[in-house]
Amino acid sequence: MAYVERVIDADLFAGTKTCAEGEPDCGYPTTPVEPVSAIEPLDKAWKKRISWNLCVRHSSETLANNTFSGTYWLATLQQDAVEGSLILSEYVADGEGSGINRQTLVTNDVALREERMDYNVDSDGELTINGRYGVISSSGDLLVLDASKPAADIAAITVGLRKPD
Repeated sequence: MAYVERVIDADLFAGTKTCAEGEPDCGYPTTPVEPVSAIEPLDKAWKKRISWNLCVRHSSETLANNTFSGTYWLATLQQDAVEGSLILSEYVADGEGSGINRQTLVTNDVALREERMDYNVDSDGELTINGRYGVISSSGDLLVLDASKPAADIAAITVGLRKPD
């Protein structure tokens, strides 16, 4: 999910400050960048941002690796500089910190992979899989993971649901 963000300061955003056109210290960058969107109010600077937003209810329960156990269906949406793709996979978690991920569909013609992916569930529900962070529900039925690879300029998010018995 990509969006554009206008760079302004808090007072300007709150409406307690106004700006004269071209005033360099008014909260806008002194050198405007080219717009990347048709949305361009006031001809001010916009810049491209990629962001994922996630809200998950915090549980008072203490979670552990055994919260993440069983077979999960995973869907990863990914965007790089060239194209977007969808990766569907099945992940089998052993409840002890290890699992196998088997890709079943990749939309950008990349070969399907099967790989071991270790994980850790912190007591507050924070989930780490192969160094990527996310959260898991207290029931263990739902997970959301930031699967981005910033060094490769890839933004990605994974959503997983435990497969019903």
